[in-house]
Order: sequence, then structure tokens, then C-alpha cells
Amino acid sequence: MSDLYRQSESKMQFSHGGQQGFDGLAELWHVVEVPADEARLRSAVEHLIAHGHRRIAILTDKLEVYTMAERFAGYRAALAAAGIEVDPDLVCHACHDIHDARGTAATMLVSHDPPTAFFGTNAIMTIGAVNAISASGRRTALVGFDDFALAPSLATPVTVVTADHERVGQLGAELLLRRMDGWAGQPETVTLPMRTIERGSGELRPT
Repeated sequence: MSDLYRQSESKMQFSHGGQQGFDGLAELWHVVEVPADEARLRSAVEHLIAHGHRRIAILTDKLEVYTMAERFAGYRAALAAAGIEVDPDLVCHACHDIHDARGTAATMLVSHDPPTAFFGTNAIMTIGAVNAISASGRRTALVGFDDFALAPSLATPVTVVTADHERVGQLGAELLLRRMDGWAGQPETVTLPMRTIERGSGELRPT
């Protein structure tokens, strides 16, 4: 019997047997919880604040996208907890691609009071910010949301905050094999840790 996989707002569920409401399948859930986007983004901004940053820019797509709204909420929460007001000049919700993100970041970097750090709310935003920072010649800090293939290989490797997605896949395989071996125990909840992978860009201090 195959596993059933479902992803919701902030957790992933693996089922051995089925979900309630699926015809004839017993309810036996194994829940793999991953940190919500808001919590992960708050952690990333707190990382930048801990390294001395107060002018932290954020690049997002439109807030009608649920994940963007959740990540922006984490940004605001982290700043508020540190007593930092959100500066509208450091916020852009109109980055739809790498070109947009690079152009926005470049404009911010030549302003009269530029950011000392950026947060990219996905790989597209992060790569756009990397390109703008590189072209500017500035030592501007950067943290990205979730890891991406090029992150460790750039001139200044990119610090990212991420859930352990590889572990999610490993758990799915482990639970399936256990079920195939005849296991019929009680459902379990496994909470995956949130990780900040420090590579250098997020550890730069304001100059």
C-alpha cells in the first residue's frame, strides 16, 4: 500500500494506510512537521540583526501570494522584536523575476541611506540581490530563504535558512519500509529542525 503525501501551510503529513475520508482506508497518520515560512524568515532576519544590521531590505513578489505574505510577516515580527521600524524604502513587493530583484536591489544600494543587508524570500530574489551586490562592489550582507544549487559556489557563498528537506524524503522512505515490514504501531509526530547554513554572506557586518 503506497504512502499518501500531503503538504499544508506549515507541516507535511505522511500516511501509512490513508487519510480519513479516503474510501476504505484506515486512519493512521505520521506527521512530519516543518517550520512555517514565517518562523524561518523571522529566524533569518534575527540572524542578520545579531550581526549588527538594522537596515535590512526585503525583496518579495506580490503579497497576494500566500507564502510571500507569510514571509513578510516574519520579517516584520523580527524587526519589531528588535525595536526596529519597517522602512518602506527597504521593502519591495513587486519582484516577479531575477531582473526585477536585481534592479530593485541595485536602486536600493545607490540610495542616500542604503541597506546593509538583504533578505531574499526565494531563490529568484536571492540571485537578483547577489547580482546587484556584486555589481555594486559593496560588502552587503545577504541571507536567502531555502537553499539552491549555486549558493555555495558564488564568490561570497550565500547563507540560507532552510528546513531539512532531504530528511523529509528519508523519513518518507523509512516509514514506508516500516509499514511494508508489517509495522502497525501508533502514529508519530517528528519535528524537523530549522537550519541556518552559514556560508559567509549572512555573517558580514555593517561597514
